[in-house]
Amino acid sequence: MARKIDVSTIILPTPPGSGEVTLEYLTDLVLVLQQFIDEERSTRALRGTTLTLTQIPTSNSGLESGALFSDSGTVKVVS
Repeated sequence: MARKIDVSTIILPTPPGSGEVTLEYLTDLVLVLQQFIDEERSTRALRGTTLTLTQIPTSNSGLESGALFSDSGTVKVVS
């Protein structure tokens, strides 16, 4: 969630003014949601200047390799 999504590329379609949901609107909505999901699941490199982690786990128990956890205030990476 730290990666910021370029909101200019993900724009929800405008619903029809008639109040009826059309096939075209649903198709556009599904495409935009798929684009968001693809972006959210992306494994591209992350670059930034500030990172805040809230509710970081305090144990590596059950975490996947590469996950971060706090050990007495020190951030560690699960190997």
